[in-house]
Amino acid sequence: MSHEKYIQDLQYLHKSFRDAEKCFEATGADVIMTSGESFLTSIASGAGYPIASLPLGFSSYNGRPHGMEIVARNGEEDKMIRVMSAWEA
Repeated sequence: MSHEKYIQDLQYLHKSFRDAEKCFEATGADVIMTSGESFLTSIASGAGYPIASLPLGFSSYNGRPHGMEIVARNGEEDKMIRVMSAWEA
């Protein structure tokens, strides 16, 4: 990877982190939930947000496990745990 490509990708990630924070602010959401196939885990880890996974099952196509990812703001892990408890119930 060239230095220019590295800088370009790094700038994209930084913009994505800011966009994730905007999602919380604009919607008033306590958590964000999305497919485990999304880029949410990369964005959340870069932003320092806690991440949790809810297993949903296995793909009938290839047997691969899939799930739902939950992200909350840093220090708000209790909100993810409440969502996970409600999902299980």
